[in-house]
Amino acid sequence: MAGEEIEQEGVVRDLMVDHAGQRLQAVYFVEHGQIQAKVNGRFYRLPKGDMPAAEAVRGLLIGLADDGGRKREQASIWAGWLPGKKEDQSRIE
Repeated sequence: MAGEEIEQEGVVRDLMVDHAGQRLQAVYFVEHGQIQAKVNGRFYRLPKGDMPAAEAVRGLLIGLADDGGRKREQASIWAGWLPGKKEDQSRIE
């Protein structure tokens, strides 16, 4: 089984993903059938299914990158709609 990585419980691993213009890094390990991952100071617990832990964590990182991009885009859109100087001036008139 060359190339297949044996997942040992308690072994701490690093994973870095570049996606959607972002670079995210996770530190993770498998314990009691669960994947414990730390990303940007936040902890995540994922079920250890049939998928290798590295692939599950990669999916988590890609999802976080996509979600972060969506939130930034949404904030940019809302910034144009929220009251600003123009609307404040119209209230004075």
